[in-house]
Amino acid sequence: MIIAFLAETVKTYQERYLIFLERIDFCCTYCNCKCKRHAWRKRKARTKEAVIVLLVLRVICPRCHRTFTILPDFLKPCGRYIQNIREEAIVAQLAGIPAERATAYGPSAETVRRWLADFKAVREEATATLRSLLAQLGYFPPLGRSALFELLHWIVRSIPGLAYSNLLGLANILLTQTETPVRI
Repeated sequence: MIIAFLAETVKTYQERYLIFLERIDFCCTYCNCKCKRHAWRKRKARTKEAVIVLLVLRVICPRCHRTFTILPDFLKPCGRYIQNIREEAIVAQLAGIPAERATAYGPSAETVRRWLADFKAVREEATATLRSLLAQLGYFPPLGRSALFELLHWIVRSIPGLAYSNLLGLANILLTQTETPVRI
């Protein structure tokens, strides 16, 4: 799976995904060979308004024959709710709002609690991995124990071109550029 920023919203992606995908060359994450377009796959995305079926691109590496799904950053691998809904629910839970009131867009309280538990389980590892990745790129966020959201806000302010991605999607894009299998 390759996660990429392809549009700010689900609606924009639906309307212009062919244009966005045409502009990007995808490389195999194993052998770094340029991949070729291979097929399309349907993927459901649960937004605030409805469940939308999107087409996502599949690419294949001509050298090692691995296939990858090109996933927009607003979708979580193996998840149906868009990242903005997850992010709102997690931030609300961290602020002390009960899971039953953390979001009004469909997920059950049990689902919201699971999202928070998953987030807490990877938060420290993701923060350390992102700090390391940024240091390799020459960016050094302030030292100290930064929360993952604070670090992501710092990244958005410091690195041009990343401001349009949602924060959890941005984290997934950056984390997939490392060899650490952390996903938020």
